[in-house]
Amino acid sequence: MDMSKASLEDVGLSLRRFGFVDYIVFVFMLLICAVIGVYYGFCAGKVTAAEYLMGGRNMQTFPVAMSLIASFISGITLLGTPTEIYLYGTQYLYIAGGIIGMAVIMGSAYLPVFHNLQLTSTYEYLERRFDKNVRLFGSFLFTVTIITWLPIVIYVPALAFNQVTGINVHIITPAVCIVCIFYTCVGGLKAVVWTDVVQTIIMCGAIVLVVIKGTMDIGGLNVVWERNYVTGRIESPNWDINPFTRHTVWVLVVGGCVHWLQGSAINQYQLQRYLALPTLNSAKHFSMDPTVRHSVMSLTVGGGFYYLMLIGVAQDQMQRYLTLPTVHAGRIALWTFVVGSLGIILLCSYSGLLIYATYYDCDPLTTKLASAKDQLLPLLVMDTLKGIPGLPGLFVAGVFSAALSSMSTGLNSMAAVVLEDFYKTWFLHQLSPRQTDILMKSVVVILGTICVALVFVVEHLGSVLQMSMSLSGVTHGSSLGIFSMGLFFPWVNSKCVLFGGISAMAFMSWVSLGTQAALAAGDITFETKPLSVEGCSYDFVTPASIVINSTIEDSTKEVFVLYRISYLWYTLLGTVVSMTVGLVASFITGPKDPASVDPMLLSPVIRRFLPKKQTQDVDMALLNGYKL
Repeated sequence: MDMSKASLEDVGLSLRRFGFVDYIVFVFMLLICAVIGVYYGFCAGKVTAAEYLMGGRNMQTFPVAMSLIASFISGITLLGTPTEIYLYGTQYLYIAGGIIGMAVIMGSAYLPVFHNLQLTSTYEYLERRFDKNVRLFGSFLFTVTIITWLPIVIYVPALAFNQVTGINVHIITPAVCIVCIFYTCVGGLKAVVWTDVVQTIIMCGAIVLVVIKGTMDIGGLNVVWERNYVTGRIESPNWDINPFTRHTVWVLVVGGCVHWLQGSAINQYQLQRYLALPTLNSAKHFSMDPTVRHSVMSLTVGGGFYYLMLIGVAQDQMQRYLTLPTVHAGRIALWTFVVGSLGIILLCSYSGLLIYATYYDCDPLTTKLASAKDQLLPLLVMDTLKGIPGLPGLFVAGVFSAALSSMSTGLNSMAAVVLEDFYKTWFLHQLSPRQTDILMKSVVVILGTICVALVFVVEHLGSVLQMSMSLSGVTHGSSLGIFSMGLFFPWVNSKCVLFGGISAMAFMSWVSLGTQAALAAGDITFETKPLSVEGCSYDFVTPASIVINSTIEDSTKEVFVLYRISYLWYTLLGTVVSMTVGLVASFITGPKDPASVDPMLLSPVIRRFLPKKQTQDVDMALLNGYKL
C-alpha cells in the first residue's frame, strides 16, 4: 500500500487484518483453558469444597507463583502501562521500590499470621480478632472491589481485540467471558491456577515477541532511547514533595507500597494461593532485616503501601497464599511473584517507549488511528506483526489470558467469600456437599454476568490504569486499615474498628468519585510529554502541525483541593483515616485490654513486645498445631 496516498480509513483497515491463523491461535488458547477446567471438574476425582476453594492446601510452589503473577498482572497492566509511559514518561517505573517494600512488610508482618491460622477466607480473621460485624464489613469491601475492578479487567482486552479485528467490544466480551466462567465454575481453584500457568506463559511470550520485533524494525535500542530521551520521556527521579504532583518518587514508593500491600497482604485472591503451599520459611534467604540501614527501605514506603493493601490484605490475592501447605512455600511464592511482576512491568514500560519511538512523528491518538488511549499497544502489534500469520493472534491471546486469569481469580475468591463470610455468618443451616457446590457455582455465574454487563459503564471512564487505581481507593484504605488495626494494635475494640472503616470508606468515596467526575468533565487534565503529527503520511482531520501538551495548572485552579491529590495516595489516605478514627474512638470509649487478645492474632512484629507469658503461649501454639 502506498502510505503517502492512503486515507486514515485505509490505514486503519490495513491494520485490522486478523487472519484465519490468528483466529485459530486465539481460539486454541480458549480451548486449552476449557479443557483444564473439564479435567479438574470431571476427571481428577471428586471436587470437595476444600478442593474447589483452596486446592487441598497442598499445591506446588511454582504453579501458585505463576498464578499470582497472572492474576495480578491483568490487561490493565499490559495495555495501561505502555500508555502511561507513552504519554507521561518513565517516572512510573519507580513504583518498583514500592513493590519491593510491600514484599518485605507482607512477608514479615502479615503472611505468617494468616498462614498459621489456616484460613479459607481472610475475613475470618476479622471475626476472630473482633466480631461478625467487622468480618461482614470486610467481606462487603471485597465485594465492592471485585464488582468495580472486574469490568475494567474484562473491558481492556476487548479494546485490543477491537483494534485488531474491528469486532465490537460488546460482542467479544460475553463470548470470551463465557469460557472463563465455565472453567472457573467446574474446575475450582486448581483449574484457575493451572490455566493461569498457561496464560502467564502466553502473556510473557507475546509481549517479549512484540518488544524484540518492534525494536529491530525501527533500528535497535539506541533509536528507542534517543527518540524518547530528546522528548523528556526518560526521566530521573522526581523528589518533589508536593502531594498534588501526579507521579514522584515519594508517591510511587510510599503510596505504591501501600497500594500493593492491600492487594497482596489481605487480598483473598492472592492469599488463597499462598495458603495452599507447604511452608513459610523456604524464602527466608530473601528476607531483609528492617533494622539495617538501606536506601531501598526509604524508597519503598509510599508506593509500597498502595500495593500492600492491594496484595497484602485483600481476599482475592491472599486466597492463593492460603492454598500453600506452609508459610515457607508462601514466602518463596511471594518473592517469585515480586520478581515476575517487576519483570512484566519493565517489559510493558519498555513497550511504551517503543510505541513512541515508532510513532514519534505521527501520534495515532491525535489522528484517531487508535480510537482509545489503551489501544496503542495493539496498534503497534498489528503494525509490527501484520506480515507474520498467527503472531497477532498470539498477542491478543496473551492480553486475554491476563484478563481471564484475573477474572477467574476474582470469581473463585468471591465464591469463597459468599460461602464462608456471608452464608455461614447469616444462616445456621449446614449445607450438604451438593448444595455447597451449587451455591459456589451460582456465585461464579451470577457475578460473571454482572461484570460483563458493567463493561457498558467502564468504557466511558477514561484511561484504565489510573481509573483502576483511583476507584480501588474507595475500599482499599478502609480494608487495609481494619486489618492493620487488628494485627498491630491490640487495644482497639470492635465497634471503633468498624466505625473507623466506615468513616474511611465514606471519606474516600467522596474523594475518589469526586475526582473521577472532575476528570470526566475535563476540569482536571495532566501535562503530557510532547506528541507530534508532523510526519504523518496519511490524511486525517486534525491539522498536521498540532503538538499536544496540556498542563494541569491551566485547568485545576477551581477544583477542590483533595480532588487534585495524586491517585496513588488514595490507599494510604484511606488507611490513615481508618486507623486514626478507630484508634481515637477506642481510647475515648475505653481501650481493650491487650492481655485479652489471642497473641496468635497479632503480627510477629508486635508479639515481641507482649508479656513473657503471652509469648510462651504463642511458642507452644506453633509447636503444637501450626506449620512454619
